[in-house]
Amino acid sequence: MPKDSRDFADVTTDPAVSATGKIAVLYRMDLPNHLCPSGQKARWLLDRYGYKVDDRLFRERSEVDTFKEAHNVPTTPQIWIEGERYEKELTMEWETLKRHNNP
Repeated sequence: MPKDSRDFADVTTDPAVSATGKIAVLYRMDLPNHLCPSGQKARWLLDRYGYKVDDRLFRERSEVDTFKEAHNVPTTPQIWIEGERYEKELTMEWETLKRHNNP
């Protein structure tokens, strides 16, 4: 796990407020029985494009369910960049991050 990862339960700031400039907020699962591969790929791509990642990890399934309901999203991982959440399903294609990396 990267050193800058934090447990979801320890975070109180709004992702839209925290995701400014080259800071991306990433919510992903790191459950005892499941480390989300899409979340790992998202983290790698964000690092690759030079984002400082505010990595927020779900440690319990109940945290995932609470988050999805609160943000009205069907799945995780979820990413905020420049105050906005990605609207598409996160396959994290290269072109998506290129759009934000090259204004």
